[in-house]
Parts: sequence; structure tokens; C-alpha cells
Amino acid sequence: MVGTAWRRYEIEHAIKTKTDKRNCLFITGYMHAHKSHVPGMYSSAWEQEPALTAGAQLVQRFSNKDVFIVFQHVPMGTNFGFLGLVRQGLFDAVFEITGNKPVAFSLAGSPFGIEPYDADFRASFDYSAGNFADNFDGYIFFQPLKDEDEQYILYDIWNDEFVKEFKRRASLFGWNANNWLGNKGKITKEKIIKVFKEDEGKKRWGYLFE
Repeated sequence: MVGTAWRRYEIEHAIKTKTDKRNCLFITGYMHAHKSHVPGMYSSAWEQEPALTAGAQLVQRFSNKDVFIVFQHVPMGTNFGFLGLVRQGLFDAVFEITGNKPVAFSLAGSPFGIEPYDADFRASFDYSAGNFADNFDGYIFFQPLKDEDEQYILYDIWNDEFVKEFKRRASLFGWNANNWLGNKGKITKEKIIKVFKEDEGKKRWGYLFE
């Protein structure tokens, strides 16, 4: 297993060795965070045994009450894109009825919490994934998905080390980085940036509402 174990180790070490009483915050994509024992998407190298998510591993290392994981409202997704609305749009409909006001709430004991977990497309076909409350502790809604602006990409921090890491990860999963970029020859940060800039100016989830 590649990234998930290393992140979990770093977080566990930081928590166990810190000398102050502040809590620790770890930010990652929700597909690396759910608590159920369904393996995380692309949590291992090609043809290796999939591993539990960083969130599930941290629960094992500490306890369920010590690890509080928040889910931010997004569409149902895969590692290659997003397919539709969670719970077939039920959550979005409820937020719209209540005026689409920003809200954060605990999933335990809420109607949202008892709904089967389907934000991760693969996990939605696995009964052992359980419901939303089995996987996350809190839920945050900011605004309707159709109104979200495009994500802001920090192009300035992309450098030669980023390109090196990009190629390393592509090779681990057996991807052809040049095919993904639609380019030939040497992979550069300029070529990678060009791919992402093609979607600039578009709504983040616009294709889901066309």
C-alpha cells in the first residue's frame, strides 16, 4: 500500500509526540477518510491488496470517538470524475427546501446519517459500507452544487518536484502519463497546467446539470 499507510503513520506519530493540548486537523479527500472497512479507492499500487482508508486506520490506532471525520457535500464520485448526486439527489432536495442555507451538523441520530453511504461509487455497491453515520461524524453544506465556482488551482507551487511525483504515482498505478495529458515527449509542469487550464471559467459541477 502506498500513500494511505504513510499518511496514517505521519499523523499517528504527530499526535502521539505533540506536547500541547490542541487537536490535530488532517485534510484529505473523502474517499481516503471514510471509517468503514471498505478499502480506499486507489489505496495501493497496481495489483496489490487494497488497504483501508487513512480514516479507518486512524480509528484502529486510536478509537472511533477520538477520530472525528467531516464530510463536505459533494456529488457521488470516483477517482476519475463525479457521476451524479448522493442518494439520488435526496440530500440536495432537502437543502433546497430549507433555503440552501450553509449548515453543519452531526450525522449521528440525523435522517442524513441513516441513509446508505453512496458518495464513493464503489462503496455504494458494498453492503458493509453501512450508512453515512457509520463513515463520517459531521456533515457540512455550503451552497448548491450547481452554484459552486471552479476549484482554485495553485499553479505557482507546481515545480519540477511536483512533476517527478506526478510521474512516480502514475507509474505505481500503471498509468501512461503522456496518454492522460494528451501529449508526447517529455512531461513538464507547463503541459500539466495546460490540461487543467482547459476547464477554467466553468462551474465546478456544471456537467452534472447540463
